Amino acid sequence: MSQKIRYGTQQILPDGRSIVLGGRRAFSYEFVPAEGQKNAQANNLQLLRDTNDDVENNLYPLVHLLIDGTLFIFANDRSVVLDCRTGQVVRDLSALPGAGRNYPASGIGMSALLPLDLRRGDVLSPEVIICGGTPKNAFKFGETNIIAALRDCARSNPAPGGPWPAPWATCSSCPPATLSSSTAPPWAAPAGASVGRRC
Repeated sequence: MSQKIRYGTQQILPDGRSIVLGGRRAFSYEFVPAEGQKNAQANNLQLLRDTNDDVENNLYPLVHLLIDGTLFIFANDRSVVLDCRTGQVVRDLSALPGAGRNYPASGIGMSALLPLDLRRGDVLSPEVIICGGTPKNAFKFGETNIIAALRDCARSNPAPGGPWPAPWATCSSCPPATLSSSTAPPWAAPAGASVGRRC
């Protein structure tokens, strides 16, 4: 690595490489080099610089590998789809209002790529869901005040060819959540399905 990365996110790519994104005062991404080697330089990712604020609410970016090999990357309240083969941002998604969804404000909200319904054949429509988080200033006041976590979940189709800019469909029937995780069981509603109040 070209620099010491703290609070970054790692993702395995289809070609077997790994990519590390973000981190403290790291507005870039790097590919994990072969053992004993290092990258000559990091690759700038403007999203990470644009979503940095006075308490760095864009640490541990939420990352999902999409079906075409691109990456969905979410930081603070914004997201993009990155083609890391070319280094180009191929989608700039609409902001998700209401909170910071990343560390430290949220303690990290929950994010998942919903199951794909393979019965649709080649017409697959990936959807991302993000739940929980806290107001962006929660990290500043957390030691002296109790600040309620958010009760909302939001979902969107980030893939190229989906809605442009990808709108976020939200619901607020979920329990307050921070530091949560997700598991999609076999019976989970697939992407594109209507799941009503369960988000």
